[in-house]
Amino acid sequence: MVGLKYLSRGIRLGLVTLIALSFYLSYLIWLSPERNDESQEQEMSQKITDIRPKEELFLPTRVAYHNGKEISTSNSPAILLSLHHFLKNQEIRRLQIYTYEDEEALLKNLSKENYVSFDYLSKMKLNEYLSVYQLQISNSDKQRLKNSYFDEIRLNFGQKQLSFINHDDQQVFKFHLQMDLTQIENYLKKHQKQFQLHEGEFKMVSGQVYSKDPIKLQLYSYISTDQPYTLFRDAFFLNTRDIKVNDDTNDALVLSNHQGDILSISLNDQMVYFRANQVDFHNQNMYSASADYVSRLGTNLGQLRFFQREDKKIIYRAFVEGYPLFRKDDNGKIVVSFSDLGQENTRNMEISGNLTTLQVPIPSDKTKTLPGALTICEKLQSLGIKALPEMTIGYLWEEIQDTGVVDLTPTWFVYYQNQWLPYDELVQILSNGKGA
Repeated sequence: MVGLKYLSRGIRLGLVTLIALSFYLSYLIWLSPERNDESQEQEMSQKITDIRPKEELFLPTRVAYHNGKEISTSNSPAILLSLHHFLKNQEIRRLQIYTYEDEEALLKNLSKENYVSFDYLSKMKLNEYLSVYQLQISNSDKQRLKNSYFDEIRLNFGQKQLSFINHDDQQVFKFHLQMDLTQIENYLKKHQKQFQLHEGEFKMVSGQVYSKDPIKLQLYSYISTDQPYTLFRDAFFLNTRDIKVNDDTNDALVLSNHQGDILSISLNDQMVYFRANQVDFHNQNMYSASADYVSRLGTNLGQLRFFQREDKKIIYRAFVEGYPLFRKDDNGKIVVSFSDLGQENTRNMEISGNLTTLQVPIPSDKTKTLPGALTICEKLQSLGIKALPEMTIGYLWEEIQDTGVVDLTPTWFVYYQNQWLPYDELVQILSNGKGA
């Protein structure tokens, strides 16, 4: 009887165990997929949240306000974005296209006062700008502008005109604005303290204000870090499950998918290379196609913005307080290169970048005063450069060895022989007789 009693208990215990196991297996079968779907939704939601808006990606470099005889400028991204929000969804009409013999003739026919201007350091596709900032134009005007570019915008308050200026080709594309411009003028007056007033002599060079007024800027220091390779993997591969890892190389991590897209990360210098095959260009251009990929990096590599167009390359740089960031090794940028247009209206695309980025700011109250642009130009002309060069203030990335700390120093950069050089470096080249 005692044996039967223990046997009965054993059977009951076994049944309880089997029932519990059954519930557990049912949980795995029915609930786990839901959890996986939920995690996938969260991952997709996170990716969507991290996408950088194209309105920020394609912001002009700076804004200038011409109020009567006074002129003031600002690089503030907040001001640039706010001014563009005023133009959002506005209708522009009566397109007129003007072509001039030279830059002098072009400037003579532009308004000299009471306007606000925005400038890029390189040419921007006009239809892409209108699409990003949602300015409304007719289909016929859009067709007329399909091959048009510009590098400066002027909004004339008195004439209610919006002009897109191409200083390379001496072309002006003028529209009439329907909106009341009073709110924009009031905004500019309200935020005048955030602009730098240029009180002395100044010249306009491709939409930029060059003056002799010195410019005081903040010094910054950051702790640098390397982003995980998954940042580029998740941004550039739409389906992260369809990825094959190539373990054949010791100095690089190589990922690919069944479409032949390849992502390679160099383990020595943290350089990233990505290749996408046959990117559809039926309803795209190089600006929009590159932005679709770069925007998915979010702000993980800093405040990335369109910086330059070179032939079939679109270049993005991180900006710090409205100024582009430069590294001496030239790795502080994202370069998107395209092949020629194929028969099926597709292009191959290559993207290069770097995993190293700025992460933690180190407080500092130090400043540096730079000479005005005209002072820089006079020095360069004395060394043999004839025409006023394209220039910009940027922050130079300088690593403090073995500390992980990066100093950012405000510096003048000059576009010379198809590259951006620090002013001091260019002066040394010209002084040694190797340039001009």
